Amino acid sequence: MAFGMPCFSPAVPSGQAVRSMDRSKRPALSVASGLARPGSLQRKPALRFAGSLDVQSLLQQAKFPTVLSDLPVFEPTNPESVKTYQSILALAQKLARPEVSKMPVGAIAIGNSGKAYLGANLELKGGLPNDTVHAEVFALLNARANGESGIQMMIQSLRPCGSCRQALLETGNPDLPIHVVDMKRGEVDTKTAGAYLPNSYHYASGQKNWFQSPRLDISEPADARFQPAWRAALQSYLPNPNRKTWAGLSVQTSDKKQFEGCVLTVPAPNNTISPLQDVMVRMAAAHEPVERIQSVTMVEPAAPDYSFSALIAQVLRRVAPQATFSVLSQS
Repeated sequence: MAFGMPCFSPAVPSGQAVRSMDRSKRPALSVASGLARPGSLQRKPALRFAGSLDVQSLLQQAKFPTVLSDLPVFEPTNPESVKTYQSILALAQKLARPEVSKMPVGAIAIGNSGKAYLGANLELKGGLPNDTVHAEVFALLNARANGESGIQMMIQSLRPCGSCRQALLETGNPDLPIHVVDMKRGEVDTKTAGAYLPNSYHYASGQKNWFQSPRLDISEPADARFQPAWRAALQSYLPNPNRKTWAGLSVQTSDKKQFEGCVLTVPAPNNTISPLQDVMVRMAAAHEPVERIQSVTMVEPAAPDYSFSALIAQVLRRVAPQATFSVLSQS
């Protein structure tokens, strides 16, 4: 679809259909880092930090790293350790876009590599609840986007809500420790992901989860404009191979940066992570406002079990009305 801009109607091979989505009204967001892309597109990964950590200095920076290396191990019973991580959580909270709740939430996912991935809540005023990204999910997606194989610990400023408890189980580790730090008192409450959601139903296992899942087999589109979105779709997490819910999204900004996102499934479809939410995280981690989105391409099944295109079009109308939006449906 083109929102107030000419739609393109390329010749498409049999079994594929391109839709340009009409967006006479437009949207705006703030979001994270993406993958490298060819041509004039610039790679804008999540900002990284390695070496001795000066959190107070980072707190003064407008654009600070959202991936931190060489951190001291978090010790929940050590006041100095807790104080250090309170400062890191305060840094994560600076990523927040709490337009609705007015409450910035911070989260840190410690990956198997030992790196720390920051996350915060992203909310769009006037949007749908599905537009939001919670801090824990931001941190998990930030880690996934940077190639982590799994998460060994979560540290956060508030207890996880119900949907986040489900998402945390999709890491495949019900014994994942979740440390909730009281930002005023410095007290730490520790429970496992399984304890937060006992007797749960979840897709993930040690072999198949948000961080370890087989690459999907999706036909490559002949139209080169949709190939970045197709490559993103290949990374979708679909534990049920019979479900046609994969999708990939690619956005280009006004300054030629490109970000991609895919679908991450959870048992409750309304809590499934959409490709736009994945993109929002990648853009926010790169300190790139969603309002700069200029063009969007999407690839999804021709007859999906769940379609994300209408929801994405609605969000774009609000946050990036200048953007074009084209969807390729593949059989």
